[in-house]
Amino acid sequence: MPRRSLPALIVAAFLAGSSLAAVALAGDGPPDKGAKSDEWIRAWRDAADPAAAQAAGKKILKELPDDAAALEVVLKFVNERWPVPKLATSYGVLRSWAFDRVDGKRQPDVRLAILDLIERDQPTSPMVKEGGIYYSKSWCHWSAKRYDKAIDVGERYVARFPKGSKVDDARWTIADAMLALTPPDLAGAKRHLKAILAIEKSPLHEAAEKLLVSVEAGGADAQPTEGFPRFAGLGRVVVLTNFAASDPMWKALDRWRDARKAETVKFVGDDIRTAADALRKIGPEFVALAVSPETVDINFHLDVLELCRELDADPMPDFHFGYLTARSPDDLSKFCERILEKEAAGGTRAAVTMPSATGREFDVLDFALHFGHGLPTEVVNAASAAQISAYSLGTTPVVFSGACFNAVLSRSYHPCAYQMVFLAPESYVANRLVSLAWVHAGATGFLASLEGDRGEMAMTEWEYFRETAAPLGEVIGQQYRLAFTSLAATYGGFPRYRVGVAKRMGFYDVMLRGAVARLLIGDPSCKPLKLPLSQPTTASTFALAPDGKNATATVDVLRFEQGDFLNYLPDHGDGTFGWRVTARIALPETLSGRLESLKTTVDLTSNAVPFSRSMARYEVWGGRRFVNVQVEGRDGRLAQAGAKATFHWTVR
Repeated sequence: MPRRSLPALIVAAFLAGSSLAAVALAGDGPPDKGAKSDEWIRAWRDAADPAAAQAAGKKILKELPDDAAALEVVLKFVNERWPVPKLATSYGVLRSWAFDRVDGKRQPDVRLAILDLIERDQPTSPMVKEGGIYYSKSWCHWSAKRYDKAIDVGERYVARFPKGSKVDDARWTIADAMLALTPPDLAGAKRHLKAILAIEKSPLHEAAEKLLVSVEAGGADAQPTEGFPRFAGLGRVVVLTNFAASDPMWKALDRWRDARKAETVKFVGDDIRTAADALRKIGPEFVALAVSPETVDINFHLDVLELCRELDADPMPDFHFGYLTARSPDDLSKFCERILEKEAAGGTRAAVTMPSATGREFDVLDFALHFGHGLPTEVVNAASAAQISAYSLGTTPVVFSGACFNAVLSRSYHPCAYQMVFLAPESYVANRLVSLAWVHAGATGFLASLEGDRGEMAMTEWEYFRETAAPLGEVIGQQYRLAFTSLAATYGGFPRYRVGVAKRMGFYDVMLRGAVARLLIGDPSCKPLKLPLSQPTTASTFALAPDGKNATATVDVLRFEQGDFLNYLPDHGDGTFGWRVTARIALPETLSGRLESLKTTVDLTSNAVPFSRSMARYEVWGGRRFVNVQVEGRDGRLAQAGAKATFHWTVR
């Protein structure tokens, strides 16, 4: 048998953290062989050098092959990468070591080492002859998140033992590993799930049927253990651009790029999806799109948005993004300088106010929200792009706009807002647009919509920002996360705006267009608010039952704030809003199974509150698993202080 290449730390952690006395020897003392056995064990434990330790260990393996001390010796040999001699240990004891004495979820490689010894020294054992050893090894690789190896070993079992007793378990493990790949192997997962369904008496029949429905419907219930951004990508910034190196707009970013240590990813024209592989390689948390205003319209933005959720298997965002753009290189250079200065200085003064012809109401504000009817060129009956351009924003505020179409950067489809089909877009020169006027006037960030949004979305972003002091990319990212949570598993993608093509005119569709069309003009990594300005409206917890078979998340409503609870993406279609309680909750790192069979309840002072829909969407962010939970309905008690939403799953 070739030497194992196990990382030394894995078995060392087992030996140190699990306590040999408690794990390897508990309840299984040496047989009564008198002084000899005690002498052999003392010699093993007191060995002063590797040669003496190996000699003493081999003595124990020969004379006490089934003793618990032999497991101590085997683990030490594996950890030190010493050749393990052929064992006289019985198959039953080896199997007990692998499955009873080793926690496969916590120490998959320790179990794998013992399985290798079983395969080498017990070739006629049932586990080897019937192929179960392959399934067990596949599971160990899956538990260690080596999904490619889990698939490879599992496929060998399925090919050689198509009617084996563990073939359905092996196919389940393979399918799960395929869904955890980046990108997921959906076709392969479907093939194995369908094969499980063909096994009439498989106990996994129902689970495979449910997972297959989810995979075929778009994977909203995908629960991968790896995803984007990567852990190493947290805090990292990528500038994604189609600018040539000689372009003055690119040179205007020099100071900002140096300050952010931003890595560059290029794309050509407006084909943003060609950047996917480079983004997967880096796995950044923040992506700043450095493009000319003419590059950005709703169709380009939807391409970016879908790229943002398609880097991994889960249906949620994979990075935070914003647009670094301006009318001119000079405007862009000053914009970037203000961003860095604002972040360094911070600010606390925030208010809801309408812009006026002079803009004097912004003189004392670091952050501002306004509503109003909107067009690409003005906030109707308030301020035009020309008037905003003339502002002198000494406090360099971040501005949240609740006015429709204020984020337009080049082409606008607002002429067809009330039409049943998409009409040709209207194009604008840069100095006529509200969005670029704010940048020219001295803002350090602008959040608004390319579409009609009625202001509800801006209010949600405003409250999230005030309660979390999050970076601006996370603020707009929360808008996208809410939309992605709401989407049905069968949602096929965001329809592009094509002239003459019929529009989806249902209330949900209209509001969805407004939500996903909101964007950030600014640096997504910028954190201009040092501390929250208001208390959170909810508190959430996640608990795993002691037996590991059940899990519960709770979301308690602490206080009411309309922006946090107003549901502008309701499941009913009568043109009215509802209420929602939502939270993003980190899952325990000890949880390795799938959450299934979601059941939800809501109560207020022990009285049940009716609701219409609940859902859970899963994601991996920075190496940590999260669940996004939401419950919604029309009953206002859902969002009253004291209400509690409880989400319960079985764990598989």
